[in-house]
Amino acid sequence: MGATIQSLGLWMSQDIRRIAVLVSVALSIWAFYANDTINVDGILYLDVAHQLTLGNWNEAYRLYNWLFYPSLIAGLAMVTPFDIVASAGILNTILYAAVIWLFLTVLRYSGADQKTMLAGCLIILIHPFRS
Repeated sequence: MGATIQSLGLWMSQDIRRIAVLVSVALSIWAFYANDTINVDGILYLDVAHQLTLGNWNEAYRLYNWLFYPSLIAGLAMVTPFDIVASAGILNTILYAAVIWLFLTVLRYSGADQKTMLAGCLIILIHPFRS
């Protein structure tokens, strides 16, 4: 047990990006359950995704002509047991985690020291783009 905890600690201390992604996932889950309001853009994406799951491509394109993001939501909803709203939340969680990983990777390869990495981690995690 002690070796497992020690291994976990070593794994986490080697790369702050892992911690940031785990915190991001936790914040995304919290945000999903804490706020059940969907903004106007979100409603449009969900409506288009719903039309795509029904195979109504023309109607989906009529509603919104940029089908990439709604098609990702629809595709996830079609291959998982989750509904469209949950699929959008899962997709957003994955995309937020990817943005955080990439942002911190850019910092790392730009020569950032540990304090700068920590500052970048805190800045991106407190940014309100989840709302």
